[in-house]
Amino acid sequence: MDYSKIRLLMVQRNFSARKLAREIGMSDVGFNTMMEKQTMKVEYLERLCDVFNVSVSYFFGEEENGRKTCRECHKKDAKLELLKELLDEKEKEIARLNQELGRKVGTEDGKVA
Repeated sequence: MDYSKIRLLMVQRNFSARKLAREIGMSDVGFNTMMEKQTMKVEYLERLCDVFNVSVSYFFGEEENGRKTCRECHKKDAKLELLKELLDEKEKEIARLNQELGRKVGTEDGKVA
């Protein structure tokens, strides 16, 4: 679990440790200890997700080229890349067909030659 994402959300959404601890039903000391030791019970993780309106998977990721990424994002990026390649192929095919069609269509009367 990436505890830095909790800290980042706290800063972005203007939450102090005390405020967040109370939101998830913990004492200040308990919250600070949990963050320091990086030990969190699932029930508190779920409460954090509710408070910040993020999924549990948001806090889990893997390193890739020095960046944090989630596995689902990686899979979606791969699918997107494949779709882009297929689209490029189809666009080339359409251009070729349009060029071929242009040769067959008469320019003066609009009829097929």
